[in-house]
Amino acid sequence: ISLPRTAYSTVLMPRDLPTVGARGSVLWMAPDSPYSSVYLPLYAGARNTHPSLSAGTTAAYSTDSAYWVFETVANWMQLNFRAMGPRVALEVATMQQGIDKKKKK
Repeated sequence: ISLPRTAYSTVLMPRDLPTVGARGSVLWMAPDSPYSSVYLPLYAGARNTHPSLSAGTTAAYSTDSAYWVFETVANWMQLNFRAMGPRVALEVATMQQGIDKKKKK
């Protein structure tokens, strides 16, 4: 489910540590509208995340910030969703598959 006005989306996968090891639960976060974002895994107990997840603020544009990269894509999509939606969906699916493959390793 995705609406253009969605600010971000999360999916929690709670798990017991003994069955999974050190990773435990996973919070999957889409930094902007789910349709134009990739769900990124954030692990319980992780000591750090990708630098783009903590870079910048919502008050100042920065290409170093995951928030602003996904926000920019979502804003441009709103201008002409019919033309941009299928292309963005293809790129999101490709990136998500890459993340999912890395996670399984």
